[in-house]
This record gives sequence, structure tokens and C-alpha cells, in this order.
Amino acid sequence: SDRHGVTFGVGYTSGDYTVDFSYMALFFEDREVSNGITSPQNPFHDGTYENMAHLWALTIGKKW
Repeated sequence: SDRHGVTFGVGYTSGDYTVDFSYMALFFEDREVSNGITSPQNPFHDGTYENMAHLWALTIGKKW
């Protein structure tokens, strides 16, 4: 399904240390499946599918 992403990030440095934070939200277009042909190798399940994903990251670094 098609998707749209929104991202945000901030960073902070103090001396030899860094802290970075980021966030990404993925919005997926709704998708409908009907009359799918089902087999053990390729199963289809009729219905309406709605998805969204939240991705968070926090990193801490030190310069050597």
C-alpha cells in the first residue's frame, strides 16, 4: 500500500558527548482486498487493512 512519512529530529552536543533523538510516523493508505485467490503458498484474507507505524530513536555518542 502507498505510504506517507513525517520525520523530526533534534541533537545536542556538550564537549565530547552528543545526544540525538528522532521520530518518524508512517501513514499507510487503507487497502481493501476482496475475492482473493487463496492457496497454502499465497494466502489472501479479504478485508480492509489499516496501518500506521511509529519509529523512535535515541543515540548517545562520545568522541574519542
